[in-house]
Amino acid sequence: MEYERGLRVMLPFWSVLLVGAVVGVVKDNPRISLVAMLLTLFLVYPVMLSNLVNPLYMRNYSSVSRFVKTHIRHAVVNTLVVWLPFALMLCLGYPLLIGLSLSVQFYLATFLLVVQVCFLRILCRNNMVMEGLLLLALCLLAGLVVYSAWGIVVQFLIACLLFQFSLSSLKTLIDGYR
Repeated sequence: MEYERGLRVMLPFWSVLLVGAVVGVVKDNPRISLVAMLLTLFLVYPVMLSNLVNPLYMRNYSSVSRFVKTHIRHAVVNTLVVWLPFALMLCLGYPLLIGLSLSVQFYLATFLLVVQVCFLRILCRNNMVMEGLLLLALCLLAGLVVYSAWGIVVQFLIACLLFQFSLSSLKTLIDGYR
């Protein structure tokens, strides 16, 4: 639900960045497409995912595992929908293997960012300043994937740590309303 609202809000910005990626392909400068993809990561996703956690919304989940499965499934699909046009632009602009590898790296980094933000919102639901600082750090880490694919491993470890730290809050939120 929050992804759909976020996508409607960010659709104009996403469209402008997508047009920038197309211009990069048309002008035979794939670095423009890469910059548009990075800007999408830094501008669109944090705003799209910075909705507050409504404790009453947690009544929809019967258990923590149901919450995690649902959010991971939504993260996979929504990240694919947002990144697929950019991946196509990268594959058209760069040689095929380089474009595919960059696209896969960005997809994994963005998917992990969405999962991290999901758990971060649960963990820091009462501290907006801390959430903002951590969100900035997570976005920068996701952006570093351009330079090193090892950033994905670090992102995965951070996602696991955020899940572990937010587990007690999740249990309290989900079981607290039964």
